[in-house]
Amino acid sequence: MKKNILNLIWLRTFAGGILLSLGSISFAENRALLVGINNYPHVSPDLIGSLTDVDNIYKLALNNMGFKQEQITRLKADKATKRNIISRIKNELIDKTSAGDRVLFYYSGHGYQIKDRNGDEIDSLDETLVPVDTGKDGNIESNMITDDELGSLFDQITDRKVTIIIDSCHSGTITRGLVKKKDQLLAKTIQGKKSIYRGLDDITESHEYKKHREEVSFLKQKKNRVVWSAVSAGQLAFVDDTITPRQGVFTRWFYDGIVNKTADYNHDGIISLAELFLYTSNKSTEFCKKHKKCNLGLSPSLEAPSDLLGLSSVPHSGFTNPHAVDVLANNLLPAIDESSILIDVEVNQKKTNRLRLGEELSILVQSKKRGFLLLLDRDATGKLKQLYPNKTAKNNKIEANEEVFIPLDSSQYTIKATELGDSQLIAIVTHDKIDLSNIIIKPSKDIMLVAKPRNYLSNLAARLQSTWTADKVNRRADYAITKYDYRVTR
Repeated sequence: MKKNILNLIWLRTFAGGILLSLGSISFAENRALLVGINNYPHVSPDLIGSLTDVDNIYKLALNNMGFKQEQITRLKADKATKRNIISRIKNELIDKTSAGDRVLFYYSGHGYQIKDRNGDEIDSLDETLVPVDTGKDGNIESNMITDDELGSLFDQITDRKVTIIIDSCHSGTITRGLVKKKDQLLAKTIQGKKSIYRGLDDITESHEYKKHREEVSFLKQKKNRVVWSAVSAGQLAFVDDTITPRQGVFTRWFYDGIVNKTADYNHDGIISLAELFLYTSNKSTEFCKKHKKCNLGLSPSLEAPSDLLGLSSVPHSGFTNPHAVDVLANNLLPAIDESSILIDVEVNQKKTNRLRLGEELSILVQSKKRGFLLLLDRDATGKLKQLYPNKTAKNNKIEANEEVFIPLDSSQYTIKATELGDSQLIAIVTHDKIDLSNIIIKPSKDIMLVAKPRNYLSNLAARLQSTWTADKVNRRADYAITKYDYRVTR
């Protein structure tokens, strides 16, 4: 139950004077449930690192996310039964919280798949968490918690700010046997006794695997619900065996990105969801490139409402002005592979980032890799303009090392420095053919003002972070972003 403080006195300026008022505020009863399992008495193999994962997320919740010690429950080892997990979700996360509170659920352990029970899965398989008492009665599928069960519980608290983090596999059935015996402790999926090693090609070419890759990794996002998964559908989650103590690959970098601020790409002191997603994705890819067993790829999944992506991954810290276009642009679209894109601004054929009000300018963009160019301009007043593609250049394809001039010819139209202050050009080159057709403005003018910058940027960021499924195995979509700061003076 919430604790109330009555007779809170607050001050505010009103009509040139000071108004005294009495009121009350409520302290949030935030709640966290953290689950970790290493040893499984009834299924194999055992795991390593999950208990360390829970301890790290406990420290993160306590020291960085504003949770109090008494608000955090840990279920580890033999305490992490199906009954205990579900009852704690009901008693702690649902019954002891109310509208506006924050809820955190974290799981590190095995994941699996069983036959879909209600026909809501593309691949006819439900994804599951594997509690410690799974298989207790001799049935390998008994006592698992399906994505449907977990979803129905969290659907009861849509008026709270919910974060769900799942560091496990969700491809156990399809990829069964892919991990060889010597690596079984590192992959977070159980192996049935009758598992037979299958080659990578056998799996990736199978009809069931191709359907599974299109699935949401575990739970769909809903309003005020953010869902992190260590891997995308069709991949195996791994334990990092290069460090001591061992930890889940995803959890290691999720923790590091926030605690050590290594995910703060723009160095503004705020780590947005978009920045943390990019950081964990990059670190997972680096791990995968160094480990041959990671042959299905390793790309985390973030399911979140697009309007939350630019906000802090540590909710209680927030932004001074989360709706400001400059904050959104920098936190929704962190620079990535920025050295592959060159931007230059020229005035009277001289390169400069200091412009006079009213001066005509031209912009040069060059990409080291071929792709599709989107060029945006955020001026000092917060206006956002789409400069490319435009009416003159509707085809936004860009070849490797091709020089794109905007405008191509000053007789077509002109670009002028119209607002005093600091402005920014944002160049995005998508190397994969990411479908942005319903996000970017259909070229009707040469300079197009974006009517709703927040929606535009949020939807763009969401599309860029989506899992790329057009290759043999899933991965993060391939794109580059660079930014060019300039100032307009009198």
